[in-house]
Amino acid sequence: METLTLRLSNGEARLKTAAEPFDTVIVGNPEVVTTSVVNATALVLTAQAEGRTNVILLNEDGRRLSEWSVIVDEMTGHRALIYRGTTRSALLCNPDCRPTRENTASESP
Repeated sequence: METLTLRLSNGEARLKTAAEPFDTVIVGNPEVVTTSVVNATALVLTAQAEGRTNVILLNEDGRRLSEWSVIVDEMTGHRALIYRGTTRSALLCNPDCRPTRENTASESP
């Protein structure tokens, strides 16, 4: 079974993959983190509010595949804004850069 601790910034989304296909996703506190299943081995974790929770992945037999402890903090790190036409993308870099949820359409930079 895989166990790990993930640190996310409030508003951050992160793609996580499992070593083998999962059937069930359990979130301890969905007010802190929500999940969206991408396929049988990948899901997106989206930080909703500061706090701590856990995410458990089970296979179709109910066997625990992974358990992730998730800590959501306020946004920390350096922010970068990227403009493509009328779309603005925001990245949070600490030290790796990841998209944040504040991507929006914009008139100009």
